[in-house]
Amino acid sequence: MDTSRGMRSVVVVLALTAVVPAPAAGQASPGCEQLADGSSYLDRTTLSPLAGGEVRQHIEVSTDRGESWRTTFDAVYRRVSGAPR
Repeated sequence: MDTSRGMRSVVVVLALTAVVPAPAAGQASPGCEQLADGSSYLDRTTLSPLAGGEVRQHIEVSTDRGESWRTTFDAVYRRVSGAPR
């Protein structure tokens, strides 16, 4: 924010997403993200069912066009006890 001249500037970053068919369980959903500076990276998200109704979400990114992948998010979701189904 630049207040040196009594002015405020606001930067708004919008992310556009495309609707794609949901992959089968355990199959990665690929995507390409473009950053404000014009650079881009590939990402893939894999949702895998686990025992007891849990679900693992694993997100990876590649900055070398898919030659290598780096994990950026890895979580297991479980239903809260007593939550409606």
